[in-house]
Amino acid sequence: MSDDYNLRRFLNAQVGVYDTVLAELRAGRKASHWIWFVFPQIAGLGHSAMAQQFAIGSLDEAKAYLQHPVLACNIHEDFYCNRRYAATTSLTAGGLAAQSVDILFQVCLLPS
Repeated sequence: MSDDYNLRRFLNAQVGVYDTVLAELRAGRKASHWIWFVFPQIAGLGHSAMAQQFAIGSLDEAKAYLQHPVLACNIHEDFYCNRRYAATTSLTAGGLAAQSVDILFQVCLLPS
């Protein structure tokens, strides 16, 4: 499989923390640092090194991310965990963590 957009950077970042990501999403409390490579945002919105490293630079890159067999499965599972938690606790994504992290989560959800 060709990796024209260096999607491997997301896979490498998720490898050691993905179980933690799911546990935090299921608990409704983000406590560690993974938001940038689990819920990537559009390039130009974030200014930190992490935001820039994991930014999605184009619609084609976003499509490639969502068509990747592992990344697509992961992001769908992540959204499901968060929605399931929100449905059972009457909280939105805003209940996950501090306001700055909530904004990062919401940016990932922006329509194209």
